[in-house]
Amino acid sequence: MLMRILIPFIILSCIVCCRTKELRIPDQPGLSHLASPVFLKSDTTWVDLKDYFLYPEKIKKITPFAGVKLYWDKTASTLGVIAGDSGVLLSGMNIRYEGYDYQIPVMRPNPDAGFYIGTDEVRGDTFFLQSTSPVIDWAVYFQNYKLAENFLSCTEKRVGIVLPEAARQLKYGELRIWARDSFSISNAIIIPLRRGKLITEVGQLNDTDKRTTVIYGLEVKELATPDTGFIADSMNPAYSNIEVAAIGQKMVEGYFKDLGINTLYLFPKASADSLSADLRKLELEARRCRLTVVVTDSLAGLDRFVFDKATAVFARSNTGFEILAQALNATFQDAENDYLGIHYSGNGEAPRFVTRTDEFSLLPVQSERQDTVYRKLVQFLAFNVTIPGIPMVGEGDEIGWPKKEGILGQGEEWTDEQLNVKSKLSALNQLRGEHMALLYGDFIPLRVEKQIYAYIRSFFGKNVLVVFNKGKETVSLKLDLPEMKREENFSSLFGNRFSYDNSKIILDVPAYGVEIIYN
Repeated sequence: MLMRILIPFIILSCIVCCRTKELRIPDQPGLSHLASPVFLKSDTTWVDLKDYFLYPEKIKKITPFAGVKLYWDKTASTLGVIAGDSGVLLSGMNIRYEGYDYQIPVMRPNPDAGFYIGTDEVRGDTFFLQSTSPVIDWAVYFQNYKLAENFLSCTEKRVGIVLPEAARQLKYGELRIWARDSFSISNAIIIPLRRGKLITEVGQLNDTDKRTTVIYGLEVKELATPDTGFIADSMNPAYSNIEVAAIGQKMVEGYFKDLGINTLYLFPKASADSLSADLRKLELEARRCRLTVVVTDSLAGLDRFVFDKATAVFARSNTGFEILAQALNATFQDAENDYLGIHYSGNGEAPRFVTRTDEFSLLPVQSERQDTVYRKLVQFLAFNVTIPGIPMVGEGDEIGWPKKEGILGQGEEWTDEQLNVKSKLSALNQLRGEHMALLYGDFIPLRVEKQIYAYIRSFFGKNVLVVFNKGKETVSLKLDLPEMKREENFSSLFGNRFSYDNSKIILDVPAYGVEIIYN
């Protein structure tokens, strides 16, 4: 008799428990952006809750996950986060705001250790990821909601993820995944979704997705009003500033589209009033050409740290790739969320890349040294395009222009070597604009030596392998790729010899060269 009474109660309890594991997402989330993880770097890390919620006074409750202690000062809207134990930590906290729960990751990585997780395959409604090291704990977030264990199926080095039904409510959303082994926190994996389905093509991404951005940076100076007749036949209205006029002319000619550029950053060196009318006209022309124009006097977002290391490594023959790999790893470790730094080829404040090379001073003497300068420039541009983040080429760097002044509107003829650099940059940007692995793929170094740097970016079977050679001779390399599901119809971007068999690639990379193998 007692069991007859208890069984319906048990069944009802199970149903209620299962339902509580489904996500509740409000129509207007109180946390509208993806919350940056809290990285613990000292005994107490202070968090300003205004960085997360517009009205922190509406927070009703904050509950720490295991391994974390909190000190909440409601009057100041600040939160002290303290690690409850020593060592590596992958934890979080739950915040109740306007009747809904939001989860924010809390982690303390070990900067001296690291392992990698990456996408593997999609089977039905399940996303599979794998790890290079046995995983103790997976942290999987859909938007700002940590998925419960009933959405995960875990083995030692692999996890399957099933999305909650609530994921289908959002037109666009993202999964964020971290993992922890005995020594460290992994890299972050970001998976874009549309109505709860994996986005597999670049064209399916949200129009506002920053990862699709490819920038061309220009300075605009205040000049005397020119005779604008040189553009009057091909463009109307004419501009009063000759540099803005040259930009508009290049838009109409398709110069930026041919380069794979979709965004122009203009850095005015003139007063806003003197350029405002011209810039408004330019923005209208940009819309017709399907370009975005950003007018700014700020260099915020430019990753100067990586720029300094990259220019030194690629320009100087005796500087090894180890320095660059360490700098890149440190940058990814310090990123508060997925890394979206801008990698630029140069700006008006710094000397041109080609002038920093060892061979530049000897350019008039030996043609092979001139060839080396442009080869190094192609390496540098290829690096900026293929690492995580947003690439930006400064005006003139697409041809290795050595002068401080820009090239648009110049009447000089470009050499075959300069046109070759431009052609290769166009190919690089086109590949990036078509390949999800270069926008959302993981980043796994395969070989880091003084003269050789190889890494692979992968996204659910799509792969881009990038290999640099700083040596004076062509090298033949054999690389073991991470074991994962992948399509095997590989191609080489720059036409060098390669072969692929059973997760192994053998390829030739020319002196001061780069090759990119992709499927």
